Amino acid sequence: MPPGASKASGSSSAKRMKNSIKSKIFPTETDVFWHPAMTTPPPRNYTPGFIPILKASLAGCHSRGEIRKAVLCYDKTIYVQKELWNASWGCGYLNFLMACAVLMVQPFEPMYFPLLDEPIPPGIRNLQQWIEIAWDAGFDPEGKEQLTKLMGTRQWIGTSDIWVALSSRGIPAELVDFDSTKGNGVQTLVDWTVNYFTPKTKASDTPRSAFDALKGSNAVVSTDIMPFILQHSGHSRLIVGYETDKQGKVNLLTFDCGQKLPKPYRDYALSKFPPPPSDLKSEAGSSTLKRRASTSLGQANTPKRSRSGDGGDNDVEIVAEFNVRPEVVDDDIVITGFTSPHKPKPTPKAVPKPNITAKDLQPFRISAKALGRHKQYQILYFPMTSPLTDQERAKRKVPTSTKAS
Repeated sequence: MPPGASKASGSSSAKRMKNSIKSKIFPTETDVFWHPAMTTPPPRNYTPGFIPILKASLAGCHSRGEIRKAVLCYDKTIYVQKELWNASWGCGYLNFLMACAVLMVQPFEPMYFPLLDEPIPPGIRNLQQWIEIAWDAGFDPEGKEQLTKLMGTRQWIGTSDIWVALSSRGIPAELVDFDSTKGNGVQTLVDWTVNYFTPKTKASDTPRSAFDALKGSNAVVSTDIMPFILQHSGHSRLIVGYETDKQGKVNLLTFDCGQKLPKPYRDYALSKFPPPPSDLKSEAGSSTLKRRASTSLGQANTPKRSRSGDGGDNDVEIVAEFNVRPEVVDDDIVITGFTSPHKPKPTPKAVPKPNITAKDLQPFRISAKALGRHKQYQILYFPMTSPLTDQERAKRKVPTSTKAS
């Protein structure tokens, strides 16, 4: 070996180690927002198409007698997980991104899309700007006094701050407070969740055929209902449904941004995720479908100012390791539906279907026992009513919530 070769190698190794340490201390921000109507591939921390896979896995649990039933939210809901740069403070922002992504593609209130997309689209740093703009417009003077400055910081935010941002944009959202030490305790929260995700039927909604009747009796169903955000001190999660186990106990089903979705799950979800409709194929001249990088731009009561952090989940029962066999991982998978329309589509490789067992579903569950470990909870949900009028926005300058009883 020529003289100095080992020294150069050592120098290179030291440089890589230094850069690695630097990236952990000062991680690069990759603040890109994406929703399922876009024709560009989702960012690495976004996973569309996982609700149908979760539904199929729960159906398998039902067929094995492990659960009685399960109800899930609108199936366009996507999973967004934390990255290194926002790992210690970003859960509130990431839940906001998941909520915006599904609100922008649901067909029931199409006017939500322009309200969320213009003039500043969603994003972590952009949400900070949304909130500061709302403060300047007279929204949430108490929050402004407490936080002072958000843009460019790592300040935690909570459901009440997201409520302010959405209200200022004209998106209807509601807050509900729960105290697990009073009344029926966490059962009140569990019952509220079950009622929320139970599709409301009318007398006129009778099955039109034997097939419709059979479809309505399925033990595991997805609905047109939006997910909601559940917050307690230190963390928040997106709640995407509930299940009833074989003993009759209810678990909440969650997309927890603090949990990393295993690569086989994500690969399989992407392989099954349908491409956008043909009329959305071209993004030329369309500001609404353009991929955008974020820039630093009951009893009514005032909700408590609780902010969510990184998901300090050590005290929550649902934290668990995913049981994934490494041999199903394929780094060369070609995802269908996201190839350029100007290039020949390569033949996609078959993506192995991961064997998701009842144990593997544990990180997606929150039991009543886990809920009982915190005293105060706040929910932010979407009633899916018409966008707020100017008069209705003016009445929402101060965050208000309903106390569940």
